[in-house]
Amino acid sequence: MRHHALVCLLVVGSAPFGALACRGIAGIKDIELADGGPTGTDGNVPPGPCPSTAATILFSSPDGFDHLSVLDGFIYADLQTTTSSTTNGGGGVVRCPAAGCTTPQIAQTVVGPSDLNHNWAGSSVTASGIYSALSGILGTNVNDGGNVTANNGTLNAAGLDGTNARTFAPNLAYPGFPAATATDLFWTNDPTGAGDTGVTSLMKCSLATGCSAGSGGNPPGSVWLSGVGTAYGVSVDSANVYLLAAATPNDTSGAAQLYSCPLATSCGAPHVVVSGLSTTVAGTTTVVDTSFYTSDGTYVYVAPPGQTSVLRVSVAAGSTTMIATGQQGASGLVLDGSYLYWGTSTGTIYRASKNGTGALQAVACQLASPSYLAVDASSIYFVGAGAGGNPAVYKLPKPQP
Repeated sequence: MRHHALVCLLVVGSAPFGALACRGIAGIKDIELADGGPTGTDGNVPPGPCPSTAATILFSSPDGFDHLSVLDGFIYADLQTTTSSTTNGGGGVVRCPAAGCTTPQIAQTVVGPSDLNHNWAGSSVTASGIYSALSGILGTNVNDGGNVTANNGTLNAAGLDGTNARTFAPNLAYPGFPAATATDLFWTNDPTGAGDTGVTSLMKCSLATGCSAGSGGNPPGSVWLSGVGTAYGVSVDSANVYLLAAATPNDTSGAAQLYSCPLATSCGAPHVVVSGLSTTVAGTTTVVDTSFYTSDGTYVYVAPPGQTSVLRVSVAAGSTTMIATGQQGASGLVLDGSYLYWGTSTGTIYRASKNGTGALQAVACQLASPSYLAVDASSIYFVGAGAGGNPAVYKLPKPQP
């Protein structure tokens, strides 16, 4: 099973978010989800010009960046290597001082796309170190000629500066999307190796003790959620772990859901926060992963691709509050204190109160398609197009307070 980003149309309950579904939500006045952009007139989109703020390029690469993290004065990015004719996905983690660098340091080993034994499957950066997944390519993969043994995937760990690199969990079937808390690591595993329509489990191991694989490439006693299909991402907050995955095993329709589980206890019956996700939106392909939502333990904040809204959804109750409308191609959602930030395909970064009150603020305009945002005390970081169209990581001042 190869790991994929997801294309989605969001549904909570039974109705898709659109002009009709948003009427009367959480006391908000009736609104149309028009593609009005930053000059809309419905009162929830700021009229008039937007500030144009110069953004500084920290570093760039011919390959792609995603999933930015900022920690202790460094910015970390997943590097997705694409300079190969093979279909395997290479990658690694690079870091750069927040002030900028000429060449970013390799903080977690980069796997080239010509490595026919492994597929880069994401990373998680925490104060205790960097955790990454290398999915073992199964023997039926067209690129390995049938010479690679199943269950050769690994979870890996290293210090924030790349030192003390080690295997955290060996002999896994097909691990992906690691997400670490202060004490535990969550990830997805496909114990069957049945391809994109197989069965996926959400797994958990202690960062202090690690874990070893059991029968079928699954570590024993660590299944947190099971019985879902293809995984598209995992994230954690202070209270919950979230899994974006196909709704059922062997589901070829493209439907998927966002599940949540408590960090402290396994799910049993998984709790669905958002349902009705689909891989097609009006015939347009939009790549979706965990950058299209964020969470704080009580709410999930989501920008449904194919729509122009940013929404807050209660994890427990499923009730919905409108944060903003008129947001074309919103993604890169990130929380910072009482604010929610995101970028749009029109080149603007916005912020709004995460409770849906107050004015929507355009932070900066005329940017290079900002996505994958990260925020620290003084700056906003994002991925955008750089010189020659190469992906780059940018930095710009954060509004105060």
